[in-house]
Amino acid sequence: MSKRSIIQVADLFCGAGGTSTGLLQAMDKLGVRVTLLAINHWKVAVETHSLNHSCVRHVCDALENLDPRELVPSGKLRILVASPECTHFSNARGGKPMSKQSRATVKHVLRWVRNLDVQDVLIENVREFQTWGPLHREGALGVDR
Repeated sequence: MSKRSIIQVADLFCGAGGTSTGLLQAMDKLGVRVTLLAINHWKVAVETHSLNHSCVRHVCDALENLDPRELVPSGKLRILVASPECTHFSNARGGKPMSKQSRATVKHVLRWVRNLDVQDVLIENVREFQTWGPLHREGALGVDR
């Protein structure tokens, strides 16, 4: 990629911005400029992310209220990063699932992939997330285009 490259990226469940920081630093090392959309439903997280990343477009709302096609008018993302809630999957509390609502946050990532042309997806989560399934015949987490 050249120094002039600009890629479109979205960070779902952006939190305070750790994932965004790593991504932006990596792209800077590669000489790639990033247009980043950061989304979280929690006002404190978005305010903190805004302080850490003032040049980023922020949206404070629940993903179920948002249409990816409206937020990304081009319909294309080079990278989608997401850190969905892990408490349903983690064995930190004895391996007992916490709630179906917690597990459902992953479905928002899949909805973004289905509704946009996304080249690469990075999901940050706990090891037990790998058992979320069911797996699609090609190995992806139930993603059919």
